[in-house]
Amino acid sequence: MSLISAIDNAKSSMRAIQADMQVVSGNVSNSGVAGYTRKTLNVGPDINAPDGAGGIRILGYSRSTSDAVSKLLNDAITSDGLYGTQQDYLSRIQDLLGSTQSNPGLSQALSDFTASWKSLATSPEDTTAKQDVVYKAQNLTREIARLANGLDKIMTDAKSDMSASVTSLNAALVRINELNNQVTAAEAAGQSSADLQDQRDLQIQNVSALLKITVVVRPNNRVAIFTPGGSSLLDNTPNTYTWNGTAIFSNGSDVTASLKGGKLEALAGVLDQGSSPATLNDPGKASIYKLNQQLDKLVDLLANPAGTFATAYDTPTANTGELAASFFTGTTRYNFALNTALTNGTSTIKAGAATAVADDLNLATRSVSAGNLSTTNVSYTTFANAMISTQNQSTKQVGDQADSFSALKDNYTKRLADETGVNVDEEIVRLTQLQNNYAASARVITTVRQMFDLLNSLFV
Repeated sequence: MSLISAIDNAKSSMRAIQADMQVVSGNVSNSGVAGYTRKTLNVGPDINAPDGAGGIRILGYSRSTSDAVSKLLNDAITSDGLYGTQQDYLSRIQDLLGSTQSNPGLSQALSDFTASWKSLATSPEDTTAKQDVVYKAQNLTREIARLANGLDKIMTDAKSDMSASVTSLNAALVRINELNNQVTAAEAAGQSSADLQDQRDLQIQNVSALLKITVVVRPNNRVAIFTPGGSSLLDNTPNTYTWNGTAIFSNGSDVTASLKGGKLEALAGVLDQGSSPATLNDPGKASIYKLNQQLDKLVDLLANPAGTFATAYDTPTANTGELAASFFTGTTRYNFALNTALTNGTSTIKAGAATAVADDLNLATRSVSAGNLSTTNVSYTTFANAMISTQNQSTKQVGDQADSFSALKDNYTKRLADETGVNVDEEIVRLTQLQNNYAASARVITTVRQMFDLLNSLFV
């Protein structure tokens, strides 16, 4: 090898080392950035060097990847999105019911209402006892109205959440398509696409949180995304989805049922109106619908003119000034109310009905079914307790799943970071080695120049 070739080789080595040091520095500075993967410089012999002297040529850049762990992580993100969202909404319903408290509002209202009639039965003409029954009845109607309005608010929030989630899905698909184009352009220009692929992976995770997907890498390093059923979300161009307040549409077709897993399925379940037995049996779905049906059933038990409560009140003879019939009015949770004649003072409670009503309220031999809840040997109060208990069971069951998949997601996130992320200690060691190599190459050039100077002095 000639001295000039030795200098050329050292120079090419220094250029490669400088580039590698930049890569290592970038790894260290981005070590705490979510989704960042370790980058490496790819080098090889420069076969096109003058006189075939060799040297080092930069071939490109690569990043650390683990397709297997990435898939496991995306699947865990999907399940976390599904059960986590279900848990959020079930917890809101649980809070509305006050079911984590020792005396939930509905149970307490029914218990107080029952106790007021029992007290009145011991003194049917007691004005104070009658006023207490009216007060406790108003509390009961207000509690049912509060629950109805609260459930409506949760339903409205779920619709807004669905609209925002569909918007997020569209935005993520568009961004992935943009990154696909940028990756292709960068590689065609001989530039690194590693950082762009990192960004694309994060967007894929965003989509995974919304629904279960299958990712296919095309030969040109573009990614295509499909549902497990084979429907395309992105393949050369991104699909577009719309939410009309009831269902998710694409190309004029309702695709809600095909978007399985993730937050979208969870929200569709929250909004479901008892579409199938399978949905009704699922603890994380149709919860608002089921609870509304149960509230309406409770209203029907108390307000239906043919019901036992109405019969107990209406049958005895009314004295002058007493309300003869229809203690409660209304047919649903929205219009359930105490008879206005009792609230405005134009009539008083029928004293002769006190014992019969008290007995009916304490009767615990009913069989009641509503909203996928079937109970036997219950009173009005124990039916309400069964509603709340069922809600607690559903919330716990879904919560256990949510906790499990949240932990699994965290585990795979750590595993992926361990396999593809930056180990700062290793990078510092690598940087030290590169600095030593750079110094060695510099010494080669210095030595060769000294040799040139020596040779030159011999001929002067």
